[in-house]
Amino acid sequence: MALDGNRTPSPDHVSMDDYPIRFMMTLESLPRAYAPAEVEAITRFILRDQPVRITSGEWWGYSPDGAILTYPRFVLSLWPGDRVVGAVCHEVAEALFSGPDAARVFEEFGRRAARLGCETRSAELLLNAINDLRVNRLYLAAYPGSAPFLRAVYASGTELHRKDDQPAAQPGAVVMPHHQFVDALTCRWAREQWGLEAPKPTLDPVQRALDQCWPAIRLAIAQDALASLADRVADSVLATYHALIRLGQEMLAEAARRAAEAPEEEPEPRSESDDEEAPEDERFVVPEEPVEVWVHLDEDQTTEGERKRDNERESGRSPSPQPPAPNPQS
Repeated sequence: MALDGNRTPSPDHVSMDDYPIRFMMTLESLPRAYAPAEVEAITRFILRDQPVRITSGEWWGYSPDGAILTYPRFVLSLWPGDRVVGAVCHEVAEALFSGPDAARVFEEFGRRAARLGCETRSAELLLNAINDLRVNRLYLAAYPGSAPFLRAVYASGTELHRKDDQPAAQPGAVVMPHHQFVDALTCRWAREQWGLEAPKPTLDPVQRALDQCWPAIRLAIAQDALASLADRVADSVLATYHALIRLGQEMLAEAARRAAEAPEEEPEPRSESDDEEAPEDERFVVPEEPVEVWVHLDEDQTTEGERKRDNERESGRSPSPQPPAPNPQS
C-alpha cells in the first residue's frame, strides 16, 4: 500500500511486505541523532539475510565488488534521524537492485564514455546519479512504507555523491555545468515523485540539456536492469553530458587566464600618521612624586653615627644632628 509521502507512517499503515519498515516505526524518535552502532543495527535489520558488510567510511556508498555498504559517521550528528534512515534505505536499495553484474556494467559504460573523450570518473557520476533513481523506484515499489524516509533525503539536498571528478575545479571558483546537470535531474525526479521544490539550474546550457535529455532519463529510470539503464544513458544522454563537461573545462581555463592576468595587489602605502611620534600622554612619563628606595647594608658597612641615630629613633628621642661632612680642602 502506497503512503502519502508528506506524513510519517505508523505501524497501522505499513503492510507486512514492509516488515523492515515496521522495525523503524518502533524507534522512539526519528528526528533524533543516531549513534554509529544504532545505524549499523538498523541497516542490518533492513538488509535481513543479505551478505553485505556494513562499515563506516568517508560517505554513503555501496561497493558491489566487495558487497560493502558504508556510512559517514560525521553526518550522524548533523542529519535528523529520518534522513539518516532514508539514506540507509537508499544504500540498501543499491545492494538489492544493482545486481551481480554492476561492476561489469560500470566498466563497460566507462569504456563507452572514454571513446567520446569523457573521463571515467565523470561518466560514473552520471550513471550513479541516474541509477540512484532507478533503485529508489524499485525499493519504493517493494517497500512503500520507506517513502517518508527517502523523501527526507531529497527534501534536504541532492548530495548523495561527492562531485570530485574534476580535480582542477576549486570549490566555489567555477560552477561546473555537468555537476549542475546531475543535481538538476535528481531534483526533477524528486519533484515528480513527491512535489518537492526543484530550483532551476543557474546556467542556461544546463537547463536546455536537461529539457532535451529528460525523456530519455525518465525511460532509463523505468528499466528494471542496470545494464538496460546504462545502454539508454550511453545512447541518449552521455554525449550531451560530455558537452557540459567540455563547457566547464573552458570555464576553468578562462578563470585561470583571468587570474594570471590580474595585476598583483600592491601593499598599502604607509601614511604620515604611522611615522608620527606617539602623543605625550601615551609615552612613558617619569612620575613627579619621589620614589622611596630602600638599600640594605650589611652591619659592618653601617657607621657608628647611623647606628646611634637608629637607636634614638627606636627610643622616641629626636635624632642627633648629623655632623657636617669634612671639607677635603681643609
